[in-house]
Amino acid sequence: MGVWPTVPAEGIFTDVERSFIENSPDGYWPDNQDSNFGQIRRVTTDPLQECVDFLAILHFEMFVQTASRYLDLWEELANVPVDPTGLTIADRRALVLAVLRKGPFTRARRDALINTYVQIGFGQPIMLVPEGVPIPVEGLPLYDEFDPSSPPFRVVETVEDYYYSIRIRNGTSVNAQGLADALTYLQYAGLHFTVDFVPSPTVPWSAIRDDFARADVNPLTKDVGFGAMWGGSISNSGLRLKIVSNQVQAATAAGSAYWWETYPAAQEVWAKNVSNGNIKLYLRITDEGTATWDGYYVELKGAGNTTADFYKVVNGTPTLLVSRTVSGYTANDVWVFRAVGNQLTLYRNGFIEPNGTVTDGSITGAGKIGLSITNTGINVDNFGGGPVS
Repeated sequence: MGVWPTVPAEGIFTDVERSFIENSPDGYWPDNQDSNFGQIRRVTTDPLQECVDFLAILHFEMFVQTASRYLDLWEELANVPVDPTGLTIADRRALVLAVLRKGPFTRARRDALINTYVQIGFGQPIMLVPEGVPIPVEGLPLYDEFDPSSPPFRVVETVEDYYYSIRIRNGTSVNAQGLADALTYLQYAGLHFTVDFVPSPTVPWSAIRDDFARADVNPLTKDVGFGAMWGGSISNSGLRLKIVSNQVQAATAAGSAYWWETYPAAQEVWAKNVSNGNIKLYLRITDEGTATWDGYYVELKGAGNTTADFYKVVNGTPTLLVSRTVSGYTANDVWVFRAVGNQLTLYRNGFIEPNGTVTDGSITGAGKIGLSITNTGINVDNFGGGPVS
C-alpha cells in the first residue's frame, strides 16, 4: 500500500496567485496552498509571477532615470564609459542623461558634461559619515579627489571663430575620446573644439582675440575676415590705434580701442607689450565711445618705471585706486588684468604680481575689454581676453 505524499506547508502568496484566488468563484476551489489544488495553483502561478516581475523590470529599464540592470546598454548607446569604477547608479544615469537629453546647447550644459567626465577620473570624494570611512590596504589619497569648487579644467572660447578649447590639467584621468564624442553628439554642427591637456593652470585662460597678422591699417577697425571685431576709441576722444608690421600702435600721440563683445563680470584682458612702453588694459567697459563711460584699467608704465596704477572710471572720470610696485618691466612681457567679484588682479608672464591685488566694488557688472597705447612708437602684439571662472 502506497504512502500518501505530504503536502508542503504554505508559503508566501504571490500577486498573481492572490489575483487568481480573488477572481475564482466563491467556494469552488480551496484558497489554502497546503492542499492538492493549492499546490497545482502555486506551481502554475509562480512562473507567471516571474514573468510579471521581469516585465516590470523591463518597464523600468526603458528609461534612463530608472534603469539599473541594463544601464550598461544605455551607456553603450550614449558612448560614455561603461560601468565606470567609483560612480553610483545615480551618477551613471546623470552621465547618460547629459548626452541623451534633448534641448539647446548651452554653456551650462556643456560645462556640466565636461565636469562629469572629469569627476569620473577622480572618483567620488571621501565623505566623513557616521558609519566611518573604509580604509583599503593601499590607504586613502587625501586631498586628491574631485573638488567641484575648483575643477581642474577651463573652457576657453573664441566666439568669432565658433571654437572653444577644453584645457585640462595634466595628470587628470579623463576619457578624452569619450568626452569628445559626447560633445560632438550634443553641440551644433557649426562649432568645433579641442580637448587639450596643459601642464598646470595657466594665465591667461582666455583666448587670443587678435594677433594683428595682416596688412597695415589705420585706424584699427572691425575686420570680420580676420575675426578682428574692434570698436572705436574707448572714450569719445576719437583717438584710435593702427596696425603696423603685424603689431598695433597708437595712430597719433595716443590711442585706444575696445573689443566688440560684452563678457560676464568675471573677465580678463591681456596683451604682449613688445616695446615695453606705456600701455593700459581695460575691463568691464560700459557706455564705450562716450564721455560718460565706466570701467577699470591698469596703467603699465613700462621701461624706467617701477609701479602700475589701478584706476576706476565712473561717468568718464578716472580715479586712482592705488599705485603698486611691480616686479619689473621688460620687453615682450605678457600682462594680464583680471576682475573676479570685487577683486582686481595683475599678472606678469603667467605669475601674479606680489602686490598685484586690489579690491573695489564700484563696477561689478558685465562689460567689454580694451587696450590703450599712450605714445607713438610703442608696439603691442597678441591682444586677448574674455570670461574667466
